[in-house]
Amino acid sequence: MEIFINLNLNDMKELKFARQCTNCGDGMNDGIVINGGEEYYCTHLCLSQNYNDKQINNMDIGDDNSDSYYTEWDSDSDMEYMLIDGKLKYIGED
Repeated sequence: MEIFINLNLNDMKELKFARQCTNCGDGMNDGIVINGGEEYYCTHLCLSQNYNDKQINNMDIGDDNSDSYYTEWDSDSDMEYMLIDGKLKYIGED
């Protein structure tokens, strides 16, 4: 059985996201944090647009002693961006 969901972003006035990808600018609720939050990447592909394989390996992503790691944000208090009328807007505290 196949299930299709037709999601029209024009019908959805507001979507919330925790962070914005440093590379592509998309909103993200999970992804890779670099240097404790200096940069955020929604996918490995976006990360590899700014870093080569050797640099990525040297980051030790996921190592307990590393400031670079994968995470998921799911708390309402984590949401700092909102997609409004198709544009990502910062709504966090300055």
